[in-house]
Amino acid sequence: MRPALSSGGANRSWQGVFAPADGGPEFWWREQVVERTVRAGRAVDGNIRGVIEDASRWDARYEGREMGQPAPPRGLHGIELPPPGRCLDVACGLGEQSVWAARRGFDVVALDVSPAAIKALRAGAREHGLADYIDARLVDLDEGLPDDVTGSCSLVICQRFRDVRLYPQLAQAARSGGVIVITVLSRVGASQPGPFHAPPGELVDAFSSLDVDIERSIEADGEATLVARRRQSEGSR
Repeated sequence: MRPALSSGGANRSWQGVFAPADGGPEFWWREQVVERTVRAGRAVDGNIRGVIEDASRWDARYEGREMGQPAPPRGLHGIELPPPGRCLDVACGLGEQSVWAARRGFDVVALDVSPAAIKALRAGAREHGLADYIDARLVDLDEGLPDDVTGSCSLVICQRFRDVRLYPQLAQAARSGGVIVITVLSRVGASQPGPFHAPPGELVDAFSSLDVDIERSIEADGEATLVARRRQSEGSR
């Protein structure tokens, strides 16, 4: 039997925010934002407003929805994956990719800013009998990735979420030989490109300067997908 994921780690305060029955997720989410903002020495009110508005915007998209059919991330067909280990799913949404990875033996850390998405993912994980293998965390990605994922992941997934500041962290989250698969909205082939669409070549340009080998790049129909593999360190060859 697979061991259950630990609830400890460097970012423990961001986990289990749905546990209290009286406060509710919004109360505990706000509390964590206040704590992190004060520690960083920034003004509290503006920061909270931005994070809560971001979470509320995504909540409006996910509220009342259930997880769909588990599915692999775009672009992985034919790519040789490393043996199952830890998987990071960034901006996991309702969690279809998280469950797909857990079914294949990965221990998943799933991150999203939306309480509604995390709640739906946890419900879906229980329904699929995978709750012990998916560590779903409510996280403000503007603060970056959790410290405890750096260099630990055999598979890193980021689907349809674009933040150029996270590109180096996504690569650094992968262990030697680990695979990173990222899809963003793209201006290439988009019928109505907007401010959140990446310019042509953004993913290749960004990841070419990182410690990875690019194995696949696709830009078409308003989306760009890149698959890369973290280079093997000298000690692991």
